[in-house]
Amino acid sequence: AERFFNRIFNLSGSEPRSLGIIGSGLWRFINRFEADIVHLHWVNGGILSLGDISKISLPIVWTFHDLWPLSGLTHYDSEKDQTLSIKQFKIINVLDDYLKRRKTKLIFSKNIQCIANSKWTARQISKKLGVGSATIPILPYPIDLEFWSRKNSKIDARNALGIPTDKRIIMFGAPGGSSDPRKGFDLLEKALLFLSDEMLETTSLVVFGGDFDLAFLKHDNIICLGPIFNDIKLRTVYEASDVVVMPSRLETFGQVALEAIACGSPVVAFSTSGLKDVISHKITGYLAKPYDSRDLHDGICWCLDEQGKFNSHEWYANVNKFGNQQMAKKYQIFYNNLCERF
Repeated sequence: AERFFNRIFNLSGSEPRSLGIIGSGLWRFINRFEADIVHLHWVNGGILSLGDISKISLPIVWTFHDLWPLSGLTHYDSEKDQTLSIKQFKIINVLDDYLKRRKTKLIFSKNIQCIANSKWTARQISKKLGVGSATIPILPYPIDLEFWSRKNSKIDARNALGIPTDKRIIMFGAPGGSSDPRKGFDLLEKALLFLSDEMLETTSLVVFGGDFDLAFLKHDNIICLGPIFNDIKLRTVYEASDVVVMPSRLETFGQVALEAIACGSPVVAFSTSGLKDVISHKITGYLAKPYDSRDLHDGICWCLDEQGKFNSHEWYANVNKFGNQQMAKKYQIFYNNLCERF
């Protein structure tokens, strides 16, 4: 429905948009279960419409993976999309206002318990609903630490990927490549321009995901791995890295950062949004001043120079708190308290 709507009104733009008004009827199936709680996560793509959710007769909790449940069409609050015409803006503004009112009314009328994946997300929910942030539980994403941990040496991982074993590797990945402004590849590009000639000779940038505009560095310093479709190869990518850079302007959490750290690679990011919950400054990586490319460069250099100081007790303590077992206990407590309330 979203794709059809975008084609009809030519609203493709540079950001994904979801209507959430075309129902699937899945609510009928959900209501047949004798469940105590229905826990919603991602509902877009025709899975559940706002109307479907309103018909669920069981208590609902909803984890916000982005800001769509309280935004209009877009999944994040962002600056004006310069790719749209005035006519397109008018259509979007009308729909945005309608969807924001409808979503807020739905959450209050159904008494839906919203869950945040980070402190930053909790503050956004609190602000949009006009409630205290203490009423928004924070339950980060769990990670399987048996899988997401180093299985190969750095040399073996690089040999498996066909990337240099004699250079320091800076890693960046994004599904949209360099085209998604939220992922901040342009900020990484500026940061790498500060690299000295000596460092350029001994360092390679490895990118994966979508298409990249890579004209800013010497061609032989850049390696494109393309899309990665399985977690085993993704783990190998993390293992091969000296540093993973995540220069996003906004992330509600930062799963890539968490996976990379669990595999033994420090992560450099801006000190913003949900990334601050995942990365511990100068323990599991470096949090640069938002959105200072020079400080991002300094963080990359710091991580490359401090390789031997990582993997400390503090490192593992920061990772283990997101492990499946730890998070399962938190979810169990949350569900039990919620069942008593309902």
